[in-house]
Amino acid sequence: MSLYAALREFDGKKTAALEQVDAELTRDKDTLGELLVAAEQTDETMQSASTWILKRWCDEGEPLIAKSIPKFVKALRQVTAWPARLHLLQILSVHPIPLRAAKSLKPVLNDLLIQDNKFVRAWCFSVLAAIAETDPTYRDHVRSVLDNAEAADSASVKARIRHVRKRYDWATS
Repeated sequence: MSLYAALREFDGKKTAALEQVDAELTRDKDTLGELLVAAEQTDETMQSASTWILKRWCDEGEPLIAKSIPKFVKALRQVTAWPARLHLLQILSVHPIPLRAAKSLKPVLNDLLIQDNKFVRAWCFSVLAAIAETDPTYRDHVRSVLDNAEAADSASVKARIRHVRKRYDWATS
């Protein structure tokens, strides 16, 4: 079965099938490229499945992930499925984001901050903070965004903001 066919089989819940697909993959630049192409397809199942595998690679410390951050930024601009957005935000939140990629990412994050999905909103704050970590000129803006959200958003968003404030000394008001 091809990679794309296997990704389309994902039911959106049971990850055992994705674990099996991942176990059969070669972790190299070509496979990473195929997974990113799959993430940018209009099929939301394929988006979610491919980004789940990429998130797993990230969680396991796969070095190819850190080398491909601009590609993840590009993918985030393309995906529409909220689980895929969440996976990509989680990946981006733990890696330095190059300034050029950050510039194109900021408007995307601003759009995602008004999404209905509270988990996507919550992880946007982590990515904003990751950008501000490498771009100190952005820190005042991010602190202001964190303050406003902390006063008005859901408990899960507030918890993520607390995490951001603990991780980055500059993020406290």
